[in-house]
Amino acid sequence: MSKAEKHLNWTPTVWTQAIQSSVEFYELAMTDTRYQTQRDEIIQILATQLYADDKDMAYEALEKIYNIDLSYFRPEHDEL
Repeated sequence: MSKAEKHLNWTPTVWTQAIQSSVEFYELAMTDTRYQTQRDEIIQILATQLYADDKDMAYEALEKIYNIDLSYFRPEHDEL
């Protein structure tokens, strides 16, 4: 860091500020349509890897928390 500060006139961001900015961005990305493709890819990975036994629970929780529609992850079953 000292070389970057000296040669590039760089000032590091305070750790707590960097974390806060990151959290704010990811919270925004959950509802901002500009990031829907990336958000959906991450949600699919999480649901498959962490919630394989109960994906619907994960989708419902995210829908409730972020007020988003993830119904396209749950295919409808036709009645026989």
